Amino acid sequence: MFILNDILKPLQNAFSSTNLGRERAHWFSYAILALGR
Repeated sequence: MFILNDILKPLQNAFSSTNLGRERAHWFSYAILALGR
């Protein structure tokens, strides 16, 4: 799980330039985790 966290943080940062981007980054990480199962 820690490895996934290390991978997802840079992806989240790519979205975080706006308020909407920060909100989507939160859901993006959950979507990636759900698809990985």
